[in-house]
Amino acid sequence: MTFQPLLDRLIVRKLEQYESDGGGIIPEKVQDKSDRGVVVAVGPGRKSADGSVIPMTVKVGDRVIFDKVANQTITLNDKQYLVLYEAEVIGIL
Repeated sequence: MTFQPLLDRLIVRKLEQYESDGGGIIPEKVQDKSDRGVVVAVGPGRKSADGSVIPMTVKVGDRVIFDKVANQTITLNDKQYLVLYEAEVIGIL
């Protein structure tokens, strides 16, 4: 991928199935309010008040659950991806 997100943004490829790496099923309560995907690119992190960079918690390859409200999409190499802020990620699977 040639796209590099800035600051605390990340690029996610959305997954269609609600199954974890270990084969467990994600509870319906979480499915209704969030989606999940695989991180394909991350920015360097956000800047703090003193100008230093706070590094990202997520990294490329992480499977994440994120808010359904996050809906900014981009098309790269004929594939759809989501652009999220790190704060829109609920957790890492």
